Amino acid sequence: MPVTTRGQAQKDGDQSNSPPRGGNNFQQLATRSKFDEGTTYHPVFCLVEVPDEYFDELEKYTDENSPCLEITSNDTNDVLAEVKANIGRSRPAPFLGWTVDQVYIFYKKHLRPAEDYSGPGEHFTRFTFIIVDEECIKSSPLQCILCSDAPDFGEAETKLKQLRLPMEKAVEHLCALEQLCFTMSTIEHPSGLSLSIMPPPIMKPVLDQPGAYKVATAAEARENKKEAISAFSSADEALGSS
Repeated sequence: MPVTTRGQAQKDGDQSNSPPRGGNNFQQLATRSKFDEGTTYHPVFCLVEVPDEYFDELEKYTDENSPCLEITSNDTNDVLAEVKANIGRSRPAPFLGWTVDQVYIFYKKHLRPAEDYSGPGEHFTRFTFIIVDEECIKSSPLQCILCSDAPDFGEAETKLKQLRLPMEKAVEHLCALEQLCFTMSTIEHPSGLSLSIMPPPIMKPVLDQPGAYKVATAAEARENKKEAISAFSSADEALGSS
């Protein structure tokens, strides 16, 4: 796990207390987006009404390595179909008033692939999503809240981590965070250092084919990352800044 300078480094819960159903028809222009069946998107959940200007700015920083898609439905029967249908037209903001924990439960149950699956049709990320709250849209520069439950130092069980960052910085870290190359606790570390894990834990060696790799399941990737960071108890220790 090489330590580099910042410049070089480019839970399942009970849903019985159901969050409020979205009924707010906040108008947004969605002509900019089309759903690509072959793309894996970072879900974006808006806890407040978000102006189009925010998404215009977000689009400036995203690319093929960090595609983002606002989740515009909380329909537990077929959320993907409704999200697709809402692209290109005015659409509701169904997560108004939800908490991050409620969003996390929804994301785990209805968006991300099963932990033991690896294959086609992974429309949404396995470990990482974005939250937008009031502070995000009122701050200057604009912000995002990165959320990830990928393994981190000293964790005995799966835990959701949150990190509020300027939008540009947040998007910059999306790809590496989803590939488990970074730990949340080392992103923007006060030491100015970062830590990259190579090869990415989402890849696993192909038996009898030296140097060849294939995509691991989420469960396998978690174990790969736990093993990669097991020698250290904290980010400070791993970066040599304790």
